[in-house]
Amino acid sequence: MPKALTLDQQVWVDNTLGALSLEECVGHLLMPDGRGYRPEDLTELLREVPLGCLFVDARERDWLGRTLDAVQSNARVPLVVGADMESGVAGGTGYPYAMGFGAAADPALVRARSRALARETRALGVHWVFEPVADILYNFRNPETDLRAFGDKPARVRALAVAQVNGLQEDGLLAATARHFPGAGLDDRDSRYSTTFNPLAMGKWRRTYGSVWRAAIDAGVMAVMTGHIALPEYEGLAERPSEALPATLSPRLQTDLLRGELGFRGAVVSAPATMGGMTSRVSAGELALQFVLAGGDVLLFADARRDFARLMQAVRDGRLPEARVRESARRVLELKARVGLHRGLKAAAPTTAESTPYQAQAQEAADRAVTVWKNDGLLPARLPAGARVLTVTVRGEEGPDDLAQDLDIVDSELRCRGYAVDHLLNPDDATLCGAVTRYNFVCVNVVRQPMALFGRGRNGGAPAAAGWRGIWLERRNVVFTAFGSPFVVYEASQWPNAVLTYGACDACQRAAVKAWLGEIEPRGVLPVTLPRF
Repeated sequence: MPKALTLDQQVWVDNTLGALSLEECVGHLLMPDGRGYRPEDLTELLREVPLGCLFVDARERDWLGRTLDAVQSNARVPLVVGADMESGVAGGTGYPYAMGFGAAADPALVRARSRALARETRALGVHWVFEPVADILYNFRNPETDLRAFGDKPARVRALAVAQVNGLQEDGLLAATARHFPGAGLDDRDSRYSTTFNPLAMGKWRRTYGSVWRAAIDAGVMAVMTGHIALPEYEGLAERPSEALPATLSPRLQTDLLRGELGFRGAVVSAPATMGGMTSRVSAGELALQFVLAGGDVLLFADARRDFARLMQAVRDGRLPEARVRESARRVLELKARVGLHRGLKAAAPTTAESTPYQAQAQEAADRAVTVWKNDGLLPARLPAGARVLTVTVRGEEGPDDLAQDLDIVDSELRCRGYAVDHLLNPDDATLCGAVTRYNFVCVNVVRQPMALFGRGRNGGAPAAAGWRGIWLERRNVVFTAFGSPFVVYEASQWPNAVLTYGACDACQRAAVKAWLGEIEPRGVLPVTLPRF
């Protein structure tokens, strides 16, 4: 359960709620996506819709500062600002993705990372983050989890999710969000296009996913994100699963299971309302109403003007009781109070002295995560002084910013050690095969996050040229590294060696170089099970 409010917090919530108009209460149920807006556009929106929440991109630091200053100065009640922070804050500390922490299997690392993230995030004016991902990655073809999941072992996911909740919330700076209820990781489809399913019988669900949710709730997580994921067994629709509603629209899942059986008392936020897993089940005009009637509190990526008007009309028509609106508005205000919005919008940015340990923590996490999945004896590499090294980055053009980049830190780290480094980005086969024999050491680095791209399969966006998969046959001086999803080792099962970093942040790149050269002993263990034929 979220911690009980202090007397100061309770008084603020009661007084603020008592002073809110019905319109302001309805505005607290909507969290539009502020990305792409100019500050003046958002302030104009606020004059029309008295919003209580806003989603932003914390990687856009300049835009964020201007926008939040403008928005908050025009809000009668401070807006709670939410963001996805899986890859950290732009200009802040970079860490491996959650799966890297699953490979290291140390809750203390997760907690330290989360406390650092809380300081860096709150200094930007963000108060609510959509972590931890509490999904269990049973199906490697699941397109929505991959690096965002801690792994496929319920006990490990449970321990690391609790550590993340504790780290994010313990200093009172951020609200954490466990997602995606009732649990992704089994279906091989994508809820951005259709409702997906968790097909487990309830006994097994309670022992696996249910145990993770209960642990996060017991740890005091302030919010839960419901997914566009159905749980047919609980709905009594095991024989007709396509009829089961996603959690975002299901009173049984949100009210009976989450709030009733599991006892959650915090705020329920939807997965983005723009996704097909929700929009394919109810008309656009009914989305917000059906979500709230099912038990939800905050509609993420709401169409602010449309959804505000429809909810207000539903109250006037008697379809949505005013008491139900005020119930959700109270939960949002309680979340605001717990993160101290009644006292201030931002916290002081970490000083240089305070943030220096964050970099060391990130490097320790990356070093502990790096995994040697396969080794043909090439690793650790014994290179002569001044050795010629070729680095090759293979990446697609789509994906998160940190996984759609070249790997400059790899090259600089190798040069710092006295090696002569040349680099190729997505070379054609002829260029690569012609170059490989001229070097003492060749590093082929694959940067992929194969989240679903409709109609393009697991490797959508990867370069068409694929000679890099077999260049080790030209000369056995090639090491392959997955900077991102580890499942590329399934796609390229003939690689003679494979190093896994679970991300492409600076610390992950340094960890890979250290692992190649034997400067650290790779201790990470792949936290998911690769399929077998």
